[in-house]
Amino acid sequence: MCILLSIVGHTINKAHHLRYDGNPRLDYLYPEDLGILHDDFSFRSGRYLLRGSRYWAIGKPTKALVVFFHGIGAGRNAYMKEIASLAKEGYLVYAYDNTGCMDSEGNNIKGLGQTAKDQEAFFAWLGQDERAKGLKRYAVGHSWGGYSALLAAKKDFGVEKIVSLAGFSQPSRQYASYLRPRWLRIFRWEIRFFLVLQLGRYGDIDAVKRIKASEAKVLYIQGNEDSMVPMEAGMNDLRKRLGKRPNTEFVIVNRQGHNPYLSVKAEKYLIELGKIRAHSLDGPSDIEFDLAKATEENEVVMKKVFDFLAC
Repeated sequence: MCILLSIVGHTINKAHHLRYDGNPRLDYLYPEDLGILHDDFSFRSGRYLLRGSRYWAIGKPTKALVVFFHGIGAGRNAYMKEIASLAKEGYLVYAYDNTGCMDSEGNNIKGLGQTAKDQEAFFAWLGQDERAKGLKRYAVGHSWGGYSALLAAKKDFGVEKIVSLAGFSQPSRQYASYLRPRWLRIFRWEIRFFLVLQLGRYGDIDAVKRIKASEAKVLYIQGNEDSMVPMEAGMNDLRKRLGKRPNTEFVIVNRQGHNPYLSVKAEKYLIELGKIRAHSLDGPSDIEFDLAKATEENEVVMKKVFDFLAC
């Protein structure tokens, strides 16, 4: 038992005790590249200053505000294409980098549950932001950000619609889904114990409990070949535990993995880059990165997101 707990702790710490600053060898899109405007904001989450931006399109009446939550490994700039698409649909988009990521302070991300702490600080700040007053609130996120989007169902936040792209319901369930053989998952309580030890009440918040206590509409989208967030920790878990909750929709994207908002071609391109370790700082130095190809969106999925937010 102690050995298993030690292994769990080491594995989780290895992922958490890192800063995620993206990769300086790979390009990112910026608002100016996509014809949208932005300005910056900042707020404190505990002792750390977190930085973010508002994004909007010129000449578009504002339908509502959307908070976009980023996944692990980079920050908001990794999702600039999706942020720009939302802005061009008439949404005022807020996005910030979590603790330990990109433009925000913090020597590491602390844990997957840190997003819940950062989120509380953000919504407290948002309540004082003049530009947000009177606007309906929606949330969209991918992967770790998909978990964040589900957590945004907390009643105090006032979020009416949620889109989770390949998010998970709870950190301990996400980690347990990797355990092989499957019978080891009976020790999920040990993972939960370690996460709570690490981040207290934020360590292992169950998004399902928040959703059940909320009236927010939820759209969950996942690729059927997702290996990063196995379906048993994502769609299947949510479907089972939410039951026949009204205003909840699930969409499976066939032939896609962890990035269902990208086109099949874009996702395959990123997988090929991963095979040659293009994302690693010690990988090949002569790689030509096709930014347009890597960020091509899945038009069907994005339309589904837009239709859901507009209805």
